[in-house]
Amino acid sequence: MVARKVAWDRTEPVRGTATLTVEEFCEQEIRLGLRIHRNDGVWWRERAPFYYRPAYEFQEVVPDSATPSPRRALAGYVHVVPGGHHANAARSVMALDRRGDAAPYTISELTSRNTRNHIRRGLKECEIRRIDDLRAIIQELQAINIATRRRTGVGLPEEYYVTSFNTWKRNMLALFDLPGREWWGAYQDGRLIAYIHAYLVGDVMTLNAAKSLTEALRFHPNDALVYSATEAWLNALKCRRIVYGDFATQDPALNHFKKGFGYARLDIPAYEYLTPPGKLFALLRRGRLHHSGWPPEHSEPTAATEDVASLGSQQVDHQ
Repeated sequence: MVARKVAWDRTEPVRGTATLTVEEFCEQEIRLGLRIHRNDGVWWRERAPFYYRPAYEFQEVVPDSATPSPRRALAGYVHVVPGGHHANAARSVMALDRRGDAAPYTISELTSRNTRNHIRRGLKECEIRRIDDLRAIIQELQAINIATRRRTGVGLPEEYYVTSFNTWKRNMLALFDLPGREWWGAYQDGRLIAYIHAYLVGDVMTLNAAKSLTEALRFHPNDALVYSATEAWLNALKCRRIVYGDFATQDPALNHFKKGFGYARLDIPAYEYLTPPGKLFALLRRGRLHHSGWPPEHSEPTAATEDVASLGSQQVDHQ
């Protein structure tokens, strides 16, 4: 039995979470200010200069059935495909799939003793609950983002959260008000010390941001948050898959942290097309696709959409 301060009933469904369709998710992206365009029935987003992917990046597309606008995708494009026989590349993520026998996800099944101990410590020291009102804690959220940026380099420039606070606040509240979004917080003495943000499209939950205060890391709020949210999403919400960022080729410690919760590398079949200029760039840079060097390792988040601008591991604070 895990001693915990978790303010939700594990026997009840997770409330307030709407399942988005791909089209609904793309409509949200437009509302958030992301510059995407529709071509051949698919919404596309620029991931790197002149290089595109579907706005919902796990949308499966049969090769040549849909492409971004040729006048925009001067370097090329990439998308997930429905079967391996269509693939010429792969997108590597850290994911946890619901088992066929639908056995409940529990702390006892985790193989890492350190992870189990850190979860128990986090649940003892912190109260874990879903965030119902971001407006009341927006300054605490600001402090967490500044601390994470200072510690890890993740997020917008540190001064932006101060000099452009009103703009950042407005954008974060707009993001919070969207359906299909999950916000979980770790609290200590009533103060928010860590949070995670995720979204649900179909039966796939994507963990998009995880940040915490530096001085609170010794209480292991991240461990408690990841475990509690994963438990709820698999056991109560019945998600088929949870995607927890990219497989971090340059950060084995981050992969190790995620593996402690049962997440594992998943190579999703993908199809990539590179134009001659794109192939030239591929010779100069190495990317996360297995066979090419395009696009760059990470896209930069925009000021308006920081917490939705990247699904990569750079958004996940594991310390």
